[in-house]
Amino acid sequence: MRSIALLLGVLTALRAAPVSVAEPVVVQGVPQMGWAVNQPWQRISALCAALSAMGCPASYDELLVRSGAAFGLAWMPGRYSYAVIEVAPEDLVVNGARAVGARADHHSFPSKDEAWAALRESLDHGRPVVAWDGAGARVICGYDADGQRIHVQSNYTQGGVYKVQPLDSLDAPPPLQQPSDLVFLEYDPAAPMPDRDWPAILARAVRFADWPAEKELPGGLVYGLTAYDAWADTLRAGADEAGAEGDIRLLMPVTSMVAGARAAAAAVLTADVTLHEGFAEAVRHYRAEADLLKQMNDVLSKKQGGTLDELLKAMIANLAEADVREQAAQLIEAAKAEEVQAVDGLRKALKDLTPRETPPAQPNPPTPITTSPAEPHYQKGLELKRAGNLTSAADEFRAAVTADSKHLRAHYALAWVLKDLKDLNGAEKEFRKAIELAPDSPEAEDSKQALQRMGR
Repeated sequence: MRSIALLLGVLTALRAAPVSVAEPVVVQGVPQMGWAVNQPWQRISALCAALSAMGCPASYDELLVRSGAAFGLAWMPGRYSYAVIEVAPEDLVVNGARAVGARADHHSFPSKDEAWAALRESLDHGRPVVAWDGAGARVICGYDADGQRIHVQSNYTQGGVYKVQPLDSLDAPPPLQQPSDLVFLEYDPAAPMPDRDWPAILARAVRFADWPAEKELPGGLVYGLTAYDAWADTLRAGADEAGAEGDIRLLMPVTSMVAGARAAAAAVLTADVTLHEGFAEAVRHYRAEADLLKQMNDVLSKKQGGTLDELLKAMIANLAEADVREQAAQLIEAAKAEEVQAVDGLRKALKDLTPRETPPAQPNPPTPITTSPAEPHYQKGLELKRAGNLTSAADEFRAAVTADSKHLRAHYALAWVLKDLKDLNGAEKEFRKAIELAPDSPEAEDSKQALQRMGR
């Protein structure tokens, strides 16, 4: 009864509010957001809409890649919750804005009045503000001059019109209900857009993929490659407490978001594919991953149903069947395999494109280096490996480490050849030897990451 009385009080107050007669302050030109224009990644969709209104030419796909959102995946084990896809180890909205030359300030306000004053000042200067909460991402586009109503564009707004709502309505975006955060943007359309900072983008993509399973994120989420395993396990387990209908209605946007993100990564990488051969490798596998994810609806529906409603009904019914869930889980595992190979391509590109610090000049001539007895075997092994003769290459690398047990590059090369030959125990031994010999070397860092991907 108390909650009903409270609601009636709010509605009475809203009816009693004076009707705005002054012209509202509205930033025009915020494009439509959301599913209808194939922009399901809510926060980047909001960022794209806000920047577009200020004349920024960056596309949605471009912002996905520059921000890092194109490479992310998070999952809450046992839960079909698409909200987890929006979680990242860093602020992707701010990343994306700054990467296209916009100023982005993420502010937290102690009171609604302070937030409202900052919001009005930004809108007065023609700058929309990005906000979000559990209901999704929004762009605050304007306000009534008497301060009674705000103008909002959201992923759920139909068409290109703004939703005009009372300032104190129950679904007003934060911080207009309560103290919260807003992202204030500023963009100069006369300034040239910065070149893509590929080392930063690639480093973020690799870090997101390798995000340690034991490193906590909000709400018990897992991130990166581990998230695919949690997704497959969730599918195999069946419906969660939300029930099959709720799960399917959330699983469809999850799959669409990730498929679209990987397709965006492939499209933007293609534009710069000549920079490194690893780009072409990543493009090939990201496209394959997106194609696999797009098959999810067909697998879960068993290709039943013509209309969207019929498709949903078929998927909801089929989620109860263990063999259907197993097929879907195997699809996710296949998508993960493509993701792993795509990230490996980016890893190679990152290693070559990252600027190296020039070592300081040595005041004295370096001490002559005595050639290791392992070197002839090591060089012969490299030739055989390049020729595709992995078995003989492994023999030469073994001869090299026998001749000199401290030859780091021979142990490292042998590890990769053994991995390609599916001798994972042997590969693990050699990777660990490389780490032991030179813990701070690039070879050791690569070996650690390889062991992590191997689950060792």
